[in-house]
Amino acid sequence: MRGKIAILISLLVIVSFISGCTTSEVFVNNNEFYGCIQEPVIMDDEVQSGLNQLYGQYLAECRQECSTCNCEVESKIYIALNLEEGWEPGLFGKEVTLPFTYNIKRCLPSQHYRLNNADLGLDTTKCPEEFQILRFEDDTTMSIFSLPFTSLILYVPVFTDNYGCSPTSFRNRNLPPTINCQLKESYLLVINSESPNLIINGNQINPIDNNGNFVYIIYYYSGWDKSLIDKFLQEFNGPFSNISSVHTYNDIPSSINITYDEWEGQPTTDVFLYRECCWDCNSKPQLPATILYPKVDIESFTLNNGDAIIKDGKVVSSFTIAPGVQKPIIGVENRGFFTQNHVYIKFVGLPDGIEVITTPELQKIKAHNIGTV
Repeated sequence: MRGKIAILISLLVIVSFISGCTTSEVFVNNNEFYGCIQEPVIMDDEVQSGLNQLYGQYLAECRQECSTCNCEVESKIYIALNLEEGWEPGLFGKEVTLPFTYNIKRCLPSQHYRLNNADLGLDTTKCPEEFQILRFEDDTTMSIFSLPFTSLILYVPVFTDNYGCSPTSFRNRNLPPTINCQLKESYLLVINSESPNLIINGNQINPIDNNGNFVYIIYYYSGWDKSLIDKFLQEFNGPFSNISSVHTYNDIPSSINITYDEWEGQPTTDVFLYRECCWDCNSKPQLPATILYPKVDIESFTLNNGDAIIKDGKVVSSFTIAPGVQKPIIGVENRGFFTQNHVYIKFVGLPDGIEVITTPELQKIKAHNIGTV
Protein backbone atom coordinates (compact mmCIF):
# COMPACT_ATOMS: atom_id res chain seq x y z
CA MET A 1 0.00 0.00 0.00
CA ARG A 2 2.81 2.43 0.89
CA GLY A 3 4.46 1.81 -2.49
CA LYS A 4 1.27 2.68 -4.30
CA ILE A 5 0.86 5.80 -2.22
CA ALA A 6 4.37 7.00 -3.09
CA ILE A 7 3.85 6.39 -6.81
CA LEU A 8 0.46 8.02 -7.01
CA ILE A 9 1.27 11.07 -4.93
CA SER A 10 4.55 11.54 -6.80
CA LEU A 11 2.49 12.12 -9.91
CA LEU A 12 0.91 15.05 -8.05
CA VAL A 13 -2.08 15.54 -10.27
CA ILE A 14 -2.28 12.79 -12.90
CA VAL A 15 -4.55 10.57 -10.89
CA SER A 16 -6.70 13.64 -10.34
CA PHE A 17 -8.31 12.65 -13.63
CA ILE A 18 -7.13 15.65 -15.62
CA SER A 19 -9.21 14.67 -18.60
CA GLY A 20 -10.59 18.17 -18.60
CA CYS A 21 -13.79 16.97 -16.98
CA THR A 22 -14.66 17.92 -13.44
CA THR A 23 -14.39 14.93 -11.14
CA SER A 24 -16.37 14.66 -7.94
CA GLU A 25 -16.21 11.97 -5.31
CA VAL A 26 -17.94 11.11 -2.03
CA PHE A 27 -16.53 8.86 0.66
CA VAL A 28 -18.92 7.72 3.38
CA ASN A 29 -17.89 6.71 6.88
CA ASN A 30 -20.82 6.16 9.24
CA ASN A 31 -22.52 9.59 9.39
CA GLU A 32 -19.55 11.42 7.86
CA PHE A 33 -19.44 12.39 4.19
CA TYR A 34 -16.12 13.45 2.75
CA GLY A 35 -16.48 14.80 -0.78
CA CYS A 36 -14.12 16.50 -3.21
CA ILE A 37 -14.28 18.07 -6.64
CA GLN A 38 -11.08 18.22 -8.68
CA GLU A 39 -10.67 20.24 -11.84
CA PRO A 40 -7.96 21.89 -13.95
CA VAL A 41 -8.20 25.68 -13.96
CA ILE A 42 -5.36 26.54 -16.35
CA MET A 43 -4.31 23.81 -18.76
CA ASP A 44 -2.91 23.46 -22.29
CA ASP A 45 -5.87 23.54 -24.69
CA GLU A 46 -4.51 20.86 -27.05
CA VAL A 47 -3.63 18.49 -24.24
CA GLN A 48 -7.05 18.97 -22.67
CA SER A 49 -8.76 18.34 -26.00
CA GLY A 50 -6.71 15.19 -26.56
CA LEU A 51 -7.41 13.84 -23.09
CA ASN A 52 -11.11 14.56 -23.48
CA GLN A 53 -11.10 12.65 -26.76
CA LEU A 54 -9.39 9.64 -25.17
CA TYR A 55 -11.76 9.81 -22.23
CA GLY A 56 -14.78 9.81 -24.53
CA GLN A 57 -13.42 6.85 -26.45
CA TYR A 58 -12.77 4.71 -23.38
CA LEU A 59 -16.09 5.77 -21.85
CA ALA A 60 -18.02 4.60 -24.91
CA GLU A 61 -16.17 1.27 -24.95
CA CYS A 62 -16.77 0.71 -21.24
CA ARG A 63 -20.48 1.41 -21.49
CA GLN A 64 -20.76 -0.95 -24.43
CA GLU A 65 -19.04 -3.77 -22.56
CA CYS A 66 -20.50 -3.22 -19.08
CA SER A 67 -23.79 -1.49 -18.42
CA THR A 68 -23.43 -1.73 -14.63
CA CYS A 69 -19.83 -0.43 -14.34
CA ASN A 70 -18.85 3.00 -13.05
CA CYS A 71 -17.42 3.84 -16.47
CA GLU A 72 -16.75 7.55 -15.78
CA VAL A 73 -14.16 6.71 -13.15
CA GLU A 74 -12.71 3.63 -14.85
CA SER A 75 -12.08 5.60 -18.06
CA LYS A 76 -10.28 8.40 -16.21
CA ILE A 77 -8.12 5.92 -14.31
CA TYR A 78 -7.20 4.18 -17.55
CA ILE A 79 -5.99 7.47 -19.03
CA ALA A 80 -4.07 8.40 -15.88
CA LEU A 81 -2.21 5.09 -15.71
CA ASN A 82 -1.20 5.33 -19.38
CA LEU A 83 0.23 8.80 -18.74
CA GLU A 84 2.31 7.69 -15.78
CA GLU A 85 5.61 6.99 -17.60
CA GLY A 86 5.64 10.17 -19.67
CA TRP A 87 4.52 12.57 -16.97
CA GLU A 88 6.68 15.41 -15.67
CA PRO A 89 5.81 18.70 -13.95
CA GLY A 90 4.62 21.28 -16.43
CA LEU A 91 3.56 18.72 -19.04
CA PHE A 92 0.03 20.08 -19.06
CA GLY A 93 0.92 23.73 -18.73
CA LYS A 94 -0.61 26.39 -20.96
CA GLU A 95 1.85 28.73 -22.63
CA VAL A 96 1.37 32.31 -21.47
CA THR A 97 3.25 35.53 -22.03
CA LEU A 98 4.75 37.22 -19.01
CA PRO A 99 3.77 39.18 -17.08
CA PHE A 100 0.68 37.02 -16.49
CA THR A 101 -2.23 37.50 -14.09
CA TYR A 102 -5.08 35.13 -13.29
CA ASN A 103 -7.97 35.94 -10.93
CA ILE A 104 -8.74 32.92 -8.76
CA LYS A 105 -12.35 31.74 -8.59
CA ARG A 106 -12.93 30.32 -5.14
CA CYS A 107 -14.82 27.16 -4.28
CA LEU A 108 -18.44 27.60 -3.25
CA PRO A 109 -19.17 27.26 0.48
CA SER A 110 -21.67 24.45 -0.14
CA GLN A 111 -21.76 21.97 -2.99
CA HIS A 112 -24.38 19.41 -2.03
CA TYR A 113 -25.65 19.17 -5.59
CA ARG A 114 -22.32 18.36 -7.19
CA LEU A 115 -21.41 15.94 -4.43
CA ASN A 116 -24.73 14.21 -4.95
CA ASN A 117 -23.67 13.66 -8.55
CA ALA A 118 -20.21 12.30 -7.77
CA ASP A 119 -18.43 10.00 -10.21
CA LEU A 120 -17.57 7.72 -7.34
CA GLY A 121 -19.16 6.88 -4.02
CA LEU A 122 -17.30 4.69 -1.57
CA ASP A 123 -18.38 3.43 1.84
CA THR A 124 -15.01 3.29 3.60
CA THR A 125 -16.48 1.42 6.58
CA LYS A 126 -16.42 -1.63 4.32
CA CYS A 127 -12.68 -1.22 3.64
CA PRO A 128 -9.77 -2.40 5.81
CA GLU A 129 -8.39 0.21 8.19
CA GLU A 130 -4.97 0.34 6.47
CA PHE A 131 -6.75 1.31 3.29
CA GLN A 132 -7.32 4.82 4.66
CA ILE A 133 -4.02 5.37 6.51
CA LEU A 134 -0.75 7.04 5.48
CA ARG A 135 2.22 5.66 7.44
CA PHE A 136 5.45 7.62 7.82
CA GLU A 137 9.02 6.47 8.44
CA ASP A 138 8.69 7.10 12.19
CA ASP A 139 5.63 4.79 12.22
CA THR A 140 3.24 7.67 12.86
CA THR A 141 0.05 7.52 10.88
CA MET A 142 -2.32 10.00 9.35
CA SER A 143 -5.83 9.70 8.01
CA ILE A 144 -5.86 9.87 4.26
CA PHE A 145 -8.54 12.56 4.48
CA SER A 146 -6.19 14.82 6.45
CA LEU A 147 -4.32 15.86 3.31
CA PRO A 148 -5.45 17.48 0.07
CA PHE A 149 -5.47 15.43 -3.15
CA THR A 150 -4.57 12.22 -1.30
CA SER A 151 -8.10 10.85 -1.25
CA LEU A 152 -7.45 10.12 -4.92
CA ILE A 153 -5.15 7.23 -4.03
CA LEU A 154 -8.22 5.32 -2.93
CA TYR A 155 -9.25 4.84 -6.55
CA VAL A 156 -6.48 2.58 -7.83
CA PRO A 157 -6.41 0.11 -4.91
CA VAL A 158 -10.19 -0.17 -5.16
CA PHE A 159 -10.15 -0.92 -8.86
CA THR A 160 -7.02 -3.09 -8.94
CA ASP A 161 -6.94 -5.05 -5.68
CA ASN A 162 -10.49 -4.31 -4.55
CA TYR A 163 -9.53 -4.65 -0.85
CA GLY A 164 -13.04 -5.84 -0.17
CA CYS A 165 -14.43 -2.38 -1.01
CA SER A 166 -17.13 -1.90 -3.59
CA PRO A 167 -17.16 1.48 -5.39
CA THR A 168 -20.52 2.78 -6.53
CA SER A 169 -21.88 5.91 -8.15
CA PHE A 170 -23.41 8.70 -6.09
CA ARG A 171 -25.26 10.20 -9.01
CA ASN A 172 -28.83 11.25 -8.24
CA ARG A 173 -28.37 10.54 -4.54
CA ASN A 174 -29.05 13.12 -1.86
CA LEU A 175 -26.80 13.87 1.05
CA PRO A 176 -28.75 13.99 4.34
CA PRO A 177 -30.21 17.44 5.02
CA THR A 178 -29.07 17.25 8.64
CA ILE A 179 -25.37 17.75 7.99
CA ASN A 180 -22.90 20.60 8.30
CA CYS A 181 -20.04 20.85 5.79
CA GLN A 182 -16.62 22.42 6.30
CA LEU A 183 -14.96 23.69 3.12
CA LYS A 184 -11.29 22.89 2.42
CA GLU A 185 -9.61 24.37 -0.67
CA SER A 186 -6.37 23.51 -2.46
CA TYR A 187 -4.72 25.15 -5.47
CA LEU A 188 -1.63 23.57 -7.03
CA LEU A 189 0.38 25.83 -9.32
CA VAL A 190 3.07 24.23 -11.55
CA ILE A 191 5.22 26.47 -13.74
CA ASN A 192 7.72 25.18 -16.29
CA SER A 193 10.11 27.91 -17.45
CA GLU A 194 13.54 28.55 -18.92
CA SER A 195 14.14 31.25 -16.35
CA PRO A 196 15.36 30.73 -12.75
CA ASN A 197 14.20 34.22 -11.81
CA LEU A 198 10.41 34.19 -11.74
CA ILE A 199 8.54 36.34 -9.26
CA ILE A 200 5.15 35.06 -8.15
CA ASN A 201 2.81 37.41 -6.29
CA GLY A 202 5.77 39.64 -5.49
CA ASN A 203 7.93 36.83 -4.06
CA GLN A 204 11.14 35.47 -5.59
CA ILE A 205 10.46 31.72 -5.77
CA ASN A 206 13.23 29.11 -5.95
CA PRO A 207 12.66 26.58 -8.74
CA ILE A 208 13.13 22.82 -8.76
CA ASP A 209 15.57 22.05 -11.59
CA ASN A 210 14.17 19.32 -13.84
CA ASN A 211 15.30 18.20 -17.33
CA GLY A 212 17.02 21.47 -18.18
CA ASN A 213 14.01 23.65 -17.40
CA PHE A 214 13.14 25.32 -14.13
CA VAL A 215 10.05 23.93 -12.47
CA TYR A 216 8.20 25.93 -9.84
CA ILE A 217 5.63 24.23 -7.61
CA ILE A 218 3.50 26.47 -5.41
CA TYR A 219 0.70 25.22 -3.26
CA TYR A 220 -2.05 27.38 -1.76
CA TYR A 221 -4.52 25.91 0.70
CA SER A 222 -7.20 26.87 3.19
CA GLY A 223 -9.04 24.84 5.82
CA TRP A 224 -6.36 22.14 6.15
CA ASP A 225 -4.10 21.52 9.16
CA LYS A 226 -0.79 23.26 8.40
CA SER A 227 1.27 21.00 10.68
CA LEU A 228 0.06 17.86 8.89
CA ILE A 229 0.86 19.29 5.47
CA ASP A 230 4.33 20.38 6.61
CA LYS A 231 5.02 16.91 8.01
CA PHE A 232 3.95 15.24 4.81
CA LEU A 233 6.18 17.41 2.62
CA GLN A 234 9.18 16.95 4.92
CA GLU A 235 8.92 13.15 5.00
CA PHE A 236 7.67 12.55 1.49
CA ASN A 237 9.87 10.23 -0.61
CA GLY A 238 9.11 11.06 -4.24
CA PRO A 239 10.83 11.77 -7.56
CA PHE A 240 12.13 15.19 -6.46
CA SER A 241 14.87 15.05 -3.85
CA ASN A 242 14.00 18.56 -2.73
CA ILE A 243 10.21 18.38 -2.84
CA SER A 244 10.20 19.51 0.78
CA SER A 245 11.13 22.93 -0.60
CA VAL A 246 7.81 23.20 -2.42
CA HIS A 247 6.42 26.61 -1.55
CA THR A 248 3.24 26.33 0.49
CA TYR A 249 0.95 29.11 1.66
CA ASN A 250 -1.79 28.65 4.23
CA ASP A 251 -3.82 31.25 2.38
CA ILE A 252 -5.42 31.57 -1.03
CA PRO A 253 -4.68 34.79 -2.90
CA SER A 254 -7.31 36.63 -4.91
CA SER A 255 -5.07 36.38 -7.98
CA ILE A 256 -1.84 34.83 -9.24
CA ASN A 257 0.65 37.27 -10.72
CA ILE A 258 3.75 35.94 -12.51
CA THR A 259 6.53 38.35 -13.49
CA TYR A 260 10.23 37.93 -14.20
CA ASP A 261 13.61 39.36 -13.29
CA GLU A 262 16.67 39.91 -15.51
CA TRP A 263 14.90 38.82 -18.68
CA GLU A 264 14.62 40.89 -21.83
CA GLY A 265 11.51 41.15 -24.00
CA GLN A 266 8.24 39.38 -23.22
CA PRO A 267 9.14 35.77 -22.34
CA THR A 268 6.68 32.89 -22.36
CA THR A 269 6.28 30.13 -19.81
CA ASP A 270 4.00 27.12 -19.21
CA VAL A 271 1.47 27.46 -16.41
CA PHE A 272 -0.71 24.70 -14.98
CA LEU A 273 -3.20 25.45 -12.18
CA TYR A 274 -5.27 22.73 -10.59
CA ARG A 275 -7.72 23.00 -7.75
CA GLU A 276 -9.52 20.71 -5.35
CA CYS A 277 -12.60 21.72 -3.38
CA CYS A 278 -13.40 19.37 -0.48
CA TRP A 279 -16.29 19.32 1.94
CA ASP A 280 -16.02 17.43 5.21
CA CYS A 281 -19.63 16.89 6.20
CA ASN A 282 -20.84 15.62 9.58
CA SER A 283 -24.24 15.29 11.18
CA LYS A 284 -25.35 18.43 12.96
CA PRO A 285 -25.02 18.10 16.73
CA GLN A 286 -28.35 17.58 18.43
CA LEU A 287 -29.58 20.35 20.64
CA PRO A 288 -29.91 19.51 24.34
CA ALA A 289 -33.29 18.15 25.34
CA THR A 290 -33.83 21.20 27.55
CA ILE A 291 -33.74 23.35 24.42
CA LEU A 292 -35.61 21.00 22.09
CA TYR A 293 -38.26 20.25 24.70
CA PRO A 294 -38.20 23.19 27.09
CA LYS A 295 -39.91 22.96 30.42
CA VAL A 296 -43.41 24.38 30.30
CA ASP A 297 -44.66 24.49 33.85
CA ILE A 298 -47.25 26.00 36.19
CA GLU A 299 -45.98 29.39 37.36
CA SER A 300 -49.06 30.38 39.42
CA PHE A 301 -52.35 28.93 40.59
CA THR A 302 -54.66 31.44 42.24
CA LEU A 303 -58.25 30.97 43.42
CA ASN A 304 -60.93 33.56 42.64
CA ASN A 305 -60.84 34.75 46.24
CA GLY A 306 -57.14 35.53 45.90
CA ASP A 307 -55.68 32.57 47.76
CA ALA A 308 -52.47 31.32 46.10
CA ILE A 309 -51.94 27.59 45.66
CA ILE A 310 -48.82 27.95 43.50
CA LYS A 311 -46.67 31.09 43.45
CA ASP A 312 -43.48 31.67 41.44
CA GLY A 313 -43.53 28.01 40.44
CA LYS A 314 -43.63 26.74 44.03
CA VAL A 315 -46.54 25.13 45.87
CA VAL A 316 -47.40 27.37 48.83
CA SER A 317 -50.75 25.90 49.88
CA SER A 318 -52.95 22.87 49.36
CA PHE A 319 -55.91 22.99 47.03
CA THR A 320 -59.23 21.89 48.51
CA ILE A 321 -62.07 21.13 46.15
CA ALA A 322 -65.34 22.58 47.39
CA PRO A 323 -68.88 21.99 46.12
CA GLY A 324 -69.99 24.33 43.35
CA VAL A 325 -68.01 26.16 40.70
CA GLN A 326 -64.50 27.44 41.26
CA LYS A 327 -62.71 29.73 38.82
CA PRO A 328 -58.99 29.68 39.50
CA ILE A 329 -56.51 31.56 37.34
CA ILE A 330 -53.53 29.46 36.26
CA GLY A 331 -50.34 30.97 34.86
CA VAL A 332 -48.34 28.71 32.55
CA GLU A 333 -44.71 29.73 31.89
CA ASN A 334 -42.63 28.78 28.85
CA ARG A 335 -39.13 28.57 30.32
CA GLY A 336 -37.50 27.44 27.07
CA PHE A 337 -35.91 29.30 24.16
CA PHE A 338 -38.54 28.64 21.50
CA THR A 339 -42.21 29.52 21.06
CA GLN A 340 -44.55 26.70 22.05
CA ASN A 341 -47.58 26.62 19.76
CA HIS A 342 -49.86 24.08 21.50
CA VAL A 343 -49.79 24.59 25.24
CA TYR A 344 -52.59 23.08 27.32
CA ILE A 345 -53.28 21.96 30.91
CA LYS A 346 -54.19 18.37 31.63
CA PHE A 347 -55.84 17.32 34.91
CA VAL A 348 -55.19 13.75 36.03
CA GLY A 349 -56.76 11.73 38.86
CA LEU A 350 -59.81 13.91 39.47
CA PRO A 351 -62.59 12.46 41.67
CA ASP A 352 -65.74 11.25 40.00
CA GLY A 353 -68.24 13.99 39.21
CA ILE A 354 -65.57 16.70 38.83
CA GLU A 355 -65.40 18.39 35.42
CA VAL A 356 -62.72 20.85 34.32
CA ILE A 357 -63.03 23.31 31.46
CA THR A 358 -60.03 25.42 30.42
CA THR A 359 -60.23 28.60 28.38
CA PRO A 360 -58.48 28.77 26.03
CA GLU A 361 -58.07 25.05 25.53
CA LEU A 362 -54.85 25.56 23.51
CA GLN A 363 -52.63 28.59 23.33
CA LYS A 364 -49.30 29.79 21.95
CA ILE A 365 -46.71 30.99 24.46
CA LYS A 366 -43.53 32.68 23.36
CA ALA A 367 -40.15 31.94 24.97
CA HIS A 368 -39.85 33.15 28.57
CA ASN A 369 -43.47 34.30 28.59
CA ILE A 370 -46.48 33.37 30.70
CA GLY A 371 -49.90 32.42 29.42
CA THR A 372 -53.05 32.37 31.58
CA VAL A 373 -55.89 29.86 31.70
